[in-house]
Amino acid sequence: MKVVINSCHGGFGLSQAAFRMLDEINTPKEHDEVYLLYNRHDPNLVRVVETLGQKASGEHSELEVVEWPDCVPYKIDEYDGWEKVTIDVAGLLDKHAEEIEKAHTLLAHDLHHYRNHLNILRGME
Repeated sequence: MKVVINSCHGGFGLSQAAFRMLDEINTPKEHDEVYLLYNRHDPNLVRVVETLGQKASGEHSELEVVEWPDCVPYKIDEYDGWEKVTIDVAGLLDKHAEEIEKAHTLLAHDLHHYRNHLNILRGME
C-alpha cells in the first residue's frame, strides 16, 4: 500500500491546490485534513500527492508517498514534524492474536499477557 508522510520539519499539511483536487475527484466531504492526518493510505490522498508532487504540500510540509506492506498495520512516528512509517505492533498483535493464542505455545501465553497489558494502557489514554 502507499502511505503519505511529511519529510521535513514542520508537519503534515495540504495545500489549497491539494484540497481543490480532492474536491475535483469527488472525495467525500468527511475526508477533511483531520481525517487524512489519520488515514495516510487513503487512495484519494495518495493520488493527489502523486499527481501534484510538491504542489500538494502545505506551507510547512514536504509530502511524499512511500510503500508499505499491505498485510502489516502501520503507524506514523513523528519528531519535530519529520515523519516515518513504522509497524503498529499493537495492531499487528491484535490482527493475529486469535490464531497465535490457539496454538497454546509459550508465545501464546506471553501474547495473552502482553495484550492484557496493552488493554490496561489503552484504558489510561
